[in-house]
Amino acid sequence: MSILKGIETNRVKEAQARCDHLQNELDRVKRDNNDLFNRIAELTEVEESHRKMNGKLQERLTEVEEDNKKMAKQIEDKIDRMRKAGL
Repeated sequence: MSILKGIETNRVKEAQARCDHLQNELDRVKRDNNDLFNRIAELTEVEESHRKMNGKLQERLTEVEEDNKKMAKQIEDKIDRMRKAGL
């Protein structure tokens, strides 16, 4: 009978050790998951900031391209007038 109690005690200790190990592993995975969730939130915030900045840069680029076309047209017109004036 005492042998059976010893075997059972060992099994309980092994099961408890396994349970502790699994609990520690679960806690680690939860921490990792939380860290990853926080990182995703940070990256999402950065992405939104970049989208806004990219939108503003795109608007500015469009303005500069339009200004460039207007200036090219003005230069072309001035050159044409100078040619007509004999210069």
